[in-house]
Amino acid sequence: MTEGQYKRKEAVDKEASEKEQYALQIQTLILQADIATELQESIGFSLVRGSKRHALREQPQVNYHSERCHKKTNPNTEIAALQKENKELKVQLNTQVAATQKVIHSLADAKLKLEKINQKLQDAQREKEQTSMLETQRQMNESFELSLQKDEIEKLQHKNHDFA
Repeated sequence: MTEGQYKRKEAVDKEASEKEQYALQIQTLILQADIATELQESIGFSLVRGSKRHALREQPQVNYHSERCHKKTNPNTEIAALQKENKELKVQLNTQVAATQKVIHSLADAKLKLEKINQKLQDAQREKEQTSMLETQRQMNESFELSLQKDEIEKLQHKNHDFA
């Protein structure tokens, strides 16, 4: 193997190794994103379950009615409070949806990068195999040429020996 071919092979091997490390980093990021998404979903569900609206919904209707009559609160005030809470929950939900979409987009980007890396790895592997095949073919050709030269030398030596 010539020095240039050896350096090329080393460069291809080094590049393939770096690409494999990068692919592992991307897989780690994907797993971290999955964990973050699961955490976000569990937090989102606990926020909804812990809301005042949920607590009011679980109270018996009689108690809620008697408290309202006893406090003599304005129904419009209660409606306004519920509407305000509804808006807050919508904002929280939209924030969580935006964060989830951001995670999804980054995962999609990571997937595309991973596919490109895989393609480059496959190309490098094919190139490595072709280089190996070419080297084997070159060695076989050299061996054949040497055997031909050896045969010619022997023939010439026999001719020289016959003339002598």
